[in-house]
Amino acid sequence: RRVDDPCVWREYHLEGSRGGFRAAGSAKSSVSWDTALQRTFLPASYPDGVRREYLHYQLFDTLQALCSYLRGVLTTRAVLSGAGVGSADASPLAAAIVWVMRDGFGMLGSLAFASGMANYLEVNVREWRLFADIINSVGLTLDMITSLTPASWYLSVTALGALCKALCGVAAGATKASITAHLALNGNMADLAAKEGTQETAVTLLGMVLGVGFAHVFGDSTIAVWLVFIALTALHAYANIRAVQSLVFDTFNPQRVFLLARIHNSGGLAAIKAATPRVVHDEEELLRPVNLFYRGPKLAASAEEVLRSLQATADTHFDPVTWPDLLAAFDGDGYALGLDGRGRVVVLVGEGTGEETLVRGFFHAALLTIRWRSCDRPAIRTPPPVLHMRYSDLLASAKEVRKLWPSVRAALKEGGWRLGDGSSRMGAGPWRFLVEDKEDEVPAAAVAKERAAAAAAAGDSAAAATTAAAAARAAAAEPAASAAATAMCKAEERQAGVHVVAQSTSAAERQGAWRRDAPAAGEGEAGISLRW
Repeated sequence: RRVDDPCVWREYHLEGSRGGFRAAGSAKSSVSWDTALQRTFLPASYPDGVRREYLHYQLFDTLQALCSYLRGVLTTRAVLSGAGVGSADASPLAAAIVWVMRDGFGMLGSLAFASGMANYLEVNVREWRLFADIINSVGLTLDMITSLTPASWYLSVTALGALCKALCGVAAGATKASITAHLALNGNMADLAAKEGTQETAVTLLGMVLGVGFAHVFGDSTIAVWLVFIALTALHAYANIRAVQSLVFDTFNPQRVFLLARIHNSGGLAAIKAATPRVVHDEEELLRPVNLFYRGPKLAASAEEVLRSLQATADTHFDPVTWPDLLAAFDGDGYALGLDGRGRVVVLVGEGTGEETLVRGFFHAALLTIRWRSCDRPAIRTPPPVLHMRYSDLLASAKEVRKLWPSVRAALKEGGWRLGDGSSRMGAGPWRFLVEDKEDEVPAAAVAKERAAAAAAAGDSAAAATTAAAAARAAAAEPAASAAATAMCKAEERQAGVHVVAQSTSAAERQGAWRRDAPAAGEGEAGISLRW
């Protein structure tokens, strides 16, 4: 019996000992309609090879695609009408130039959008998928308006519409790949992509038929066309929301880690064990990523704001938290936490940090954020006494989270979360830090003086004179070498994005530079530098 079609079966009887056989059963070749449709539109591994929400997502995705196609038919009529099609005064060449400029503007916009936002599209897949459809609706609405605007505004309005649709193309294409990878359980992405193509082809054919029917029914009635367009837009928005809300991800992103931290803060480890991906999915909100972006923890940000907040506490408190205190508290963790001027938690990520460390660092930062309720009480600037209090709490929490994390990690993996396979998308920033302990270097002049003294003690006057001259030259060259090293560090910061804090050639200069760049450090801790 065929696995993909139970209606097709054959039966054979073996005869004798030489392997002969005869067909004793009938071979049915009739194929039912539902089997044919399943072969055409559903993956061969359905339902075992896809996730539970596959069919629900595809149904609403197909509905929104049909609405988009029908609206495209209506907007094409409006765009062509605005371009002067059917008018005796319209110039074909002018219309062609405007059309090319419109498409070119959209292409440039897609390049700029992909360059700036490509790294963030897979962090919040559901939200960006919804954004793609919203911005596409905006673009189609602008296309509808072109037939009502003056001729002088036509190029601007249609170019903005093309830009919106180009942004939709980039965001929808990127999120579609991530969603396909999520829905495929057994690495059958090619099968899912192929069946997605057949579904889109069927939607296009159906849209062509319905579009021709719309053209005959509504004709040139502007009011009727707008009413149908508004109804299709509303149905399109509803289908998109239902589609993206059906996706249940078992990978980590900032919103899910934040929700897990909130669950742990309210119910402890027992609540974490019960927080399966579906439970967390029910708590997710489409607009929470925006709130976290502006008020939540910063992941892999620059240390400049942390150094400034440490400076603020040092200027107003007799026993400030220092930068070495911060590093010592998170020694061996691969990350460190700090605060910015508004009291937001900043996660400083070390070089070579892996996926689990990013999740753990953000989980730690989210616990503190929830504890301080800084997301609910935004402030332009947090007073230094409050910063010092939070820094003290932050340092004390390092040992607590270090002890807690193994249990949390085991509970998450037991609950069905994927961790450690590279699937998490935390949207970490571009900054990584490297802490270096620099020992005091012996100046070249001091070395030459020691050699000259040794030569004089040995009675070698010629060698003593030579090394004394070398010592004098080295002593004269030291200030210039120091200035050259400082200039080189500044050039590296400008050209390669390498930020060197408190790096110089002597202990006294390191102390001075440390006080300038990281005033929270103590006098005896000037040998530590932070490179970005």
